[in-house]
Formats: sequence, C-alpha cells, structure tokens
Amino acid sequence: MAYEVQPNGGTQAVRKILKPSAFISTEGAKRMLQSMFSNPKTRDQLITEYLSACAANPLLAQCDPATSFPAYLRGKAMGFAYGVGQYDVIPYKDNRKGYLVAQFQIGAKGFKQLATRSGVYRVVDVKCVREGEYKGRNRFTGEPCVEFEQFEDFAKPIVGYFAYAIKPGDELPCAVDYMTREEAVAWGKRYSKSFNSGPWKDDFDKMACKTVIKRLCSQKLALSTEIMEAVRLDQAVLSTENDQIDYVDSTVGEDPAQEAPNSQPEPTPAETGRHADEDGVIDPDVPF
Repeated sequence: MAYEVQPNGGTQAVRKILKPSAFISTEGAKRMLQSMFSNPKTRDQLITEYLSACAANPLLAQCDPATSFPAYLRGKAMGFAYGVGQYDVIPYKDNRKGYLVAQFQIGAKGFKQLATRSGVYRVVDVKCVREGEYKGRNRFTGEPCVEFEQFEDFAKPIVGYFAYAIKPGDELPCAVDYMTREEAVAWGKRYSKSFNSGPWKDDFDKMACKTVIKRLCSQKLALSTEIMEAVRLDQAVLSTENDQIDYVDSTVGEDPAQEAPNSQPEPTPAETGRHADEDGVIDPDVPF
C-alpha cells in the first residue's frame, strides 16, 4: 500500500488499482468465483466474458476490479444476461476515493424475469403511456386506469409509465402501479445523485420504466427471496474484500421509506465526451 502526503502534513493510503486481467488471479477473486460457481468450466467462461466486457468498455476496465468483478458475477448468479436490459455494471467516479468504482444495476427486464420465474405471475411488464391513454383513477379502488391505443402513436408525448402483473389464467392485472412523467422526474432528482449526468439523463424513459416496475415488484407483488435480494443489491457497489455493500444513490430500492445503510451520495457516473479531465474521466463536479 502506497501513501501520499496531505496538505495538513498527514498521510493517506493510496489504493493501487489492478488491471482486470491481473485481478482475476488474486485470492479474493478466486474465492468469490469458487463460492458462487462450482463448475470449473463455468468459472473459466465467466472470466473470459468479464474480461471481454472490460475490453469493450474502457471506463469499466478502469474501475476498481474489486467492485466490477463481483457486480458482473452477481448478475450471472441471478441468471441474467449482461448488457441487454437485464443487468449492467455501471462505472462511477468516487471523488472521495479518487478512482472509479462499479455499480451493480438491474434493468426492467431483470425485474420482469425475477417476478415471473416462480410461476405466480404469467405476465409482469411495464409500458410507456402516451398522451390521451391515461384515464384517471378508479373512484372506488384508486387504481390507475389506462386504455392503450391499438397502434402506438410515437408522435404523441409520453406522459407516464404503467407497470402491471397478471396471474396465470387471468386476463386482467392483479396488481398495477403508475407514475406520471413529472413524478418520475421528481423521483429521479430526489433519489439519484447522478440524475443530471448518468442513465437518467441519457435514457430517461428506460430508467423511469425500471423504477415503476421495481416499485411494483417490491411493494405490490408476492416477495420471493430472489426479488428481495434484487431490491437490496440493485444500484449497490459490491466488493470482493468484505460482505459490506455501498449504495451510490441515497436510498435502497428507490423507496423513501428505506434509508440505505452506509449511504454514499458523492459518487457520480463517469461518462465520455463531457468535461473529461487529463485522464479522460469525467469530473462530476463540473456542471454540464
């Protein structure tokens, strides 16, 4: 461990970040891999896939692999496919630590898959609601009423996001949740420290859909062990060094009632092409 001299005359430990190819040979990486996957061929395949993902994403390759490797493995252990809307590993610049860390993030497709796996629900989905399709709320139940047009008119603006679950043998939803676009904006601003520079900025509708279906799964559907674990780990920074996890954003599961333990609000997403510093990494403190 190296040390650097601070302005006040003290010293602070400086973490040496290994390259992904070097990290996978460490004892911590081997232990985690063996504890999660018993088949040696599967372990070898996952290592190859992880290194390929890092090679395809320069920022992911710069992340501390002690956070990116466990995030990659966790998604695979949950049965997800990487980078196709089921789960992803997002680079973040942690200003307190001075280097990039990786956030484990489950997508809307991942939550849909988890919710339908047990067979309790035949369909769990989320759709964007266009202007004119939202009809208000049922006067007795308070549930949102949406009538989708047969053919989606992409010229009409999106006004909300509708998540629903249908049980086998049924045609109508047994549980629904709705969030207006304005509510989604307010939600993202309040509970995501990276609202103005990360996925919320780059693909707002995708993040809004993920938020409302995650809320449906965590608040209105039968909570399987898998769903509870997914809500707990989503948007967290995992580590091979210990069992503790950090939350990049301010709450667990984007639920105001669930304050995150060890909440770490400072890190913000690292992106390319915006106010890059001399190392090519975005400085999150510079406004766009």
